[in-house]
Amino acid sequence: MLQRFIKKGVPIQALGVQAHLRTNDGIPTWNGLSKFLLEIEKLNLQVFVTELDVDDQFMPADIPERDRQVADIYRSFLENILRHNSVKAVLTWCLSDRDSWLQNFRPRKDGLPQRPLPFDAQLNPKPAFFAVRDSLAAKS
Repeated sequence: MLQRFIKKGVPIQALGVQAHLRTNDGIPTWNGLSKFLLEIEKLNLQVFVTELDVDDQFMPADIPERDRQVADIYRSFLENILRHNSVKAVLTWCLSDRDSWLQNFRPRKDGLPQRPLPFDAQLNPKPAFFAVRDSLAAKS
């Protein structure tokens, strides 16, 4: 679709990639995403990662373990997507768990609050914060 639009002269400079991540199968490989981004790079488009968060509804109830798994997904995703020079920005979907849309839209079956963002409900940094910070620093 983007190729057709560009051929028709539609002024497209960038593409937003929503990044509502979730898994119940461990860390994804991101192979499909990498192939997609290579195609986007051929079109000379910038990429903006938006709405980054990690749905933890299928992860363990244990908070330290769940936070570790969420951080691992952030790290894996960012390490993969930031390999592409076309990626110009990374935006989370809010900063703290207290404001996450997932609390009401995709509540955990065990009734525990979701912990999808870099900061907890009291605005304390979680392992996800450090995963994001370190991934962005490695790109610099």
